[in-house]
Amino acid sequence: MAAITPTAASVFKSAAGMTENGILGASLTAGTFVYRDSGAANVYKAADNTSAAKATVAGVLLNGGGTGQPATIATSDAGLVFDAVLVAGKVYLISATAGKVIEDSELATGQVTVCGTAASTTVLMFNPVVTGVVRV
Repeated sequence: MAAITPTAASVFKSAAGMTENGILGASLTAGTFVYRDSGAANVYKAADNTSAAKATVAGVLLNGGGTGQPATIATSDAGLVFDAVLVAGKVYLISATAGKVIEDSELATGQVTVCGTAASTTVLMFNPVVTGVVRV
């Protein structure tokens, strides 16, 4: 299975979801998993599993925009509507593809960051956990 790509217009937080505001460091769309780039004024960029810094998932974008524009980031949400083809009960990890997740079984190598577990085919229980483990 390839990296999961949600429908950007269909990514919503639940009433209990936690958010923060930030500035984008690249042009990104809603549904992109992001990290905070401390080396570039703490702007948000697409996360991936290629380095410890980039694998430190800070959240999921709830809106898209261009470089330097403001964004709202879901930092945790047990009911994140993530309109994509998820498999209920599967654990999703940040992938090598910038801003995307994959099923745990798909990760061959790279930093292991758990992004959440699918509650259904469209809802992700999002609570990022940076494990510090590198799969080789």
